[in-house]
Amino acid sequence: METCRIDWSATAAWVQAIFSVVAIVAAIVIAERSAQQSRQLVEAERKRQADIIASMIAMRLGLVAQELETRASRADQYIDSINNGRIGLLDKDALSATFVPTQVQSLLELKTHILTFDRDNGIRVATVMDLAQGLIERVNSKILLFSMLPMTKDELFGTMGAIKESLLEVAAACREVEAALEQSHALSTSGAP
Repeated sequence: METCRIDWSATAAWVQAIFSVVAIVAAIVIAERSAQQSRQLVEAERKRQADIIASMIAMRLGLVAQELETRASRADQYIDSINNGRIGLLDKDALSATFVPTQVQSLLELKTHILTFDRDNGIRVATVMDLAQGLIERVNSKILLFSMLPMTKDELFGTMGAIKESLLEVAAACREVEAALEQSHALSTSGAP
């Protein structure tokens, strides 16, 4: 009878090869899981940063909108005062102090941070920032025009009305973008006016 001889060196080579393949597969799986966890951490951190910036910008948009609405209401006060003869000559500095918004600059300082937003929110915020910046230029040009040219009472009312309309238009845009940021970033609106 013939006995079966096991070649232990060949068996050891096969076992080593199988364990090598298992080790390589395990290393690939572990590396993939680690990379996935890293991606999730990076995405979570990016979202956290975007939420913080959204909160800051939404707050400043609210402040800008409130200031613009307050300044717009002053146009009616000026019109009533002029109509009732309580205000004679208006000077450029008084009009600038009354109608040129001061909160816009603090909003514009955050412009570099809009890159953390998704495309839609980034476009919304950039657009409202451009509107706010343009508003200052429009109001200043109307005030400059007023100071350079004598205006009739009706022209003055028209200028005040145009300033008021511009202020309210940008205030509405600020409120709209503020609401969009609050919704898309799930910002708390408790305590908001």
